[in-house]
Amino acid sequence: MRNKLRFHRNMLYRLKRDFGLTVTLHVLLSSDVSYTSGTTTKQFNAYKIKRALVLEATQYRKFAYDLSFIAANKNFTYGGFFDVKQRIIVIERRDLPRDYVPDHKHYIVFDHSRYEIVNFDENEEKALIAYHVKELKGQRVYETTPVHVETVLEFDHNVS
Repeated sequence: MRNKLRFHRNMLYRLKRDFGLTVTLHVLLSSDVSYTSGTTTKQFNAYKIKRALVLEATQYRKFAYDLSFIAANKNFTYGGFFDVKQRIIVIERRDLPRDYVPDHKHYIVFDHSRYEIVNFDENEEKALIAYHVKELKGQRVYETTPVHVETVLEFDHNVS
């Protein structure tokens, strides 16, 4: 068992080193709704993962019927085609906080696109999490941008 775990960690390390890309995992902390104004306030923690395995996206065209298609005796219904883009993102547990619990309410930002978590799998050793994600077009991304601000203070002091 120990050799198998060591083999998996070495393989994952090599894959991350050669093909790892930067993603941001946004974890929902709280969600509040104001009943007077109708606004929703959500608080997220953003974890930047420097090397995650991002697999190739599969894109396919899907057709969705209007709700009136389900109703009986309707002669004409509306529907529409739209493109769905899905991919798998593998994140190692070492890159996440110790108390992190995967959830479907979280989302991942990769290449300025927001991806909804459809499903997630963990391996037997709990060493990595494979997220099956779907791109959300038209959703707000809420990317975090680190900013570094410096000030230089000059002091003049005269002693008499």
